[in-house]
Amino acid sequence: MAPRFFAVLFTVVLAVTATSCKPKKKDMSAELDAKFRAEQKVRLIKNYQDLVKKYPESEYAPKAKERLAALQPPAPAKK
Repeated sequence: MAPRFFAVLFTVVLAVTATSCKPKKKDMSAELDAKFRAEQKVRLIKNYQDLVKKYPESEYAPKAKERLAALQPPAPAKK
């Protein structure tokens, strides 16, 4: 009787602790969303840079430059 009891108890404890170790779905969703947004920002900057480089006379180049300036952090001031 005792070995079976401990086997069942061990299984229950293992099941309870295993489910509490998983990251919450909400946390994972926020993490994935942040990663996706960061990747999108990198692609957006690259595409704007390409547009300005390849088509500097385009009607869209000034707007691309504006958006690049807004997306990229300002360079640190040199001392």
